Amino acid sequence: MQLTKTGKYQNRLLLIVLGSVVICLLAWNGAFKKTITTYNDVQLLRNSKSQMDQSSLRKQQLVDEINQFNSVLAIGENKIQTESVFEELVTICESIGNVRILNFPDIHQIDINGYKVTTIFASFEGDFLDLLELVYTLERNMKTGRLGSINFKKSKDIKTGEEYLSLTILLQNYELVNPPKN
Repeated sequence: MQLTKTGKYQNRLLLIVLGSVVICLLAWNGAFKKTITTYNDVQLLRNSKSQMDQSSLRKQQLVDEINQFNSVLAIGENKIQTESVFEELVTICESIGNVRILNFPDIHQIDINGYKVTTIFASFEGDFLDLLELVYTLERNMKTGRLGSINFKKSKDIKTGEEYLSLTILLQNYELVNPPKN
């Protein structure tokens, strides 16, 4: 049986198609599959790197916020001692001039939610501008603690009939009882 010309061409075409399919499969397994897999891995690594950068940036932001809150609350900076606070208040009052310390009771300390809160109440007497300068100095000076409250009160001495101005302040300091380990 002899093949006709069209049969020869069909056989050649069939061999060419089968050969092309075999070459495509070999190329797929050899190069294309590895290239696509590598491309997908690169995309996955880029996404992972982006997420890691974002998480490290977020962690740094949180650490900065914690440090900022700690500095605002004066956490861990100073342990308040009654004598040192009293001496500092006396020094500030002497530098201002016409301010007297009326009352300086003991310091109160309370443990709340892992923080030790130290509270100081003190009463002063003097001119309005001098008392205002005292408040300003205490607000700027973080050694004594954070200025929590101030209360001006105008009073009159019954015996002499003289009016005077008094100031009651509340200073607070926060300390971590068990600081976290980094």
